[in-house]
Amino acid sequence: MSRLPAMARAALIALLVGALPAVHGCARSRESGAARPRRVALAYIAPHELINQVVRGFREGLAEQFPGGGCQIYERHANGDLAQLSPTINALIAQRPDLMATITTPASQVALKNLPAGIPLCFLAVTDPVGAGLVESLERPGRATGVSDLAPFASILRFVRDTLPKARRIGLPYNPEEQPAVFGKNRLEELAPRYGFQLEARAVVSRDDLDVVVRKLAQNNDCLLIGTDNAMFEAAPQIVKIAREYRKPVFAGDSTSVKAGAVGGVTVNYYEVGKIGAAIAARILRGEKPSNIPVYTMPEGFIELNLASAERVGIRFDPEVVKKAKTIYR
Repeated sequence: MSRLPAMARAALIALLVGALPAVHGCARSRESGAARPRRVALAYIAPHELINQVVRGFREGLAEQFPGGGCQIYERHANGDLAQLSPTINALIAQRPDLMATITTPASQVALKNLPAGIPLCFLAVTDPVGAGLVESLERPGRATGVSDLAPFASILRFVRDTLPKARRIGLPYNPEEQPAVFGKNRLEELAPRYGFQLEARAVVSRDDLDVVVRKLAQNNDCLLIGTDNAMFEAAPQIVKIAREYRKPVFAGDSTSVKAGAVGGVTVNYYEVGKIGAAIAARILRGEKPSNIPVYTMPEGFIELNLASAERVGIRFDPEVVKKAKTIYR
């Protein structure tokens, strides 16, 4: 994925981290004052391309902040099983970390519930921290803080409108059991009329439902959209395959779906989610309280295109749009 310009990224992270020296801040024990590496626990539900980008950014960010082994990261995942999230996080708590970092909403919710009061939480890639019950507000979060990957919904709808000027209906498959997915659905329903769209959202309650739901949406709508929905991210190849049978384009707000065959979208840079999360984690490790660190929300995002997929459904992007795209799959 494309990253923020180097100077802009450096300035942002410097602002987040502040001027305190990196190595000394990380290598001092909270309990005794003796020098030792800080211990950071990192938990998530399962490896996935987007999560892997967050992990890479987080690890590289902490390595930059605390060079020379100043931080040790204990990383575990739940092998895709929600029921295993709590035991996974408890196993990390047993390592007595100085900070717990979690990726996505479900892992963050379980961690906040399970963590003892002395271990702060830095969450990464959480769409709606307030709605998920993780923070009291974005400005004064409370026990936990971190990075929101709130999708640029308005920019996504504007991109669909610019690509399909005559389109009137958008189909949205979503997982009703995922808080970020429901949040995204509600936000898209609110915004769609402003761009001349009617949104048809249909719940996918199981893997067996996916084929039927997507076919119905493809029949009824001008295009499909993959929203802020981990289950639909994973199902993107199947959604694209079905939509192509009806010669309907799929748009997305994440890079993996565009890579998997969505024609394009406006996406969040998940490597930067991890990198900025590392900067916030560094501030906590140096002694700042999470309640004093506002939740960081990612900026507007950037355009990604899949030209091969677009051609298969009869779409040719304006050359100016192609020039603006940060990532192009051919």
